[in-house]
Amino acid sequence: MCEPLFTIGRSDEPFRDPRGSCMTMPLSVPTPPKLGGIASLHPRDDEPPDAELVLRARGGDGWALEMLYRRHVQLVAGTALRLLRDRADAEDVAQETFVLAFDKLDQLAEPAAFRGWLVRIAVSRVHRRFRARRLHGLLFPWRREDAGDTSFEGEAR
Repeated sequence: MCEPLFTIGRSDEPFRDPRGSCMTMPLSVPTPPKLGGIASLHPRDDEPPDAELVLRARGGDGWALEMLYRRHVQLVAGTALRLLRDRADAEDVAQETFVLAFDKLDQLAEPAAFRGWLVRIAVSRVHRRFRARRLHGLLFPWRREDAGDTSFEGEAR
């Protein structure tokens, strides 16, 4: 059994990718000793603020990326879960959000606004899922996602 998607540790720990398979994700940058688990949404006094972490991450600091992830993953996943009401989709959205955010980090105009920018990306990804579901329902009305029975017995009558 794999660990939850959002668990990152100090060494190689298994995690579940969106396709459900287990793999090992090595961390390229060791976690400093002051981190003792998932960080809270608000940095402690001895932790750098988001703006500083964003600037360090733009410079290639892997630890800063990890700290931003740890600090905001619960917020992003919780927001997606409240909107989607599906844990697997929410985990996928959270992963997509961080991949996209870290890829586009140079486009963030105000580093101090990272948290709001990240939530906005997550909400946009959720809306994209809603549009895809609606389109899927229009194109394939006989394949309803909420139907537990996948047989075609009802259509044969």
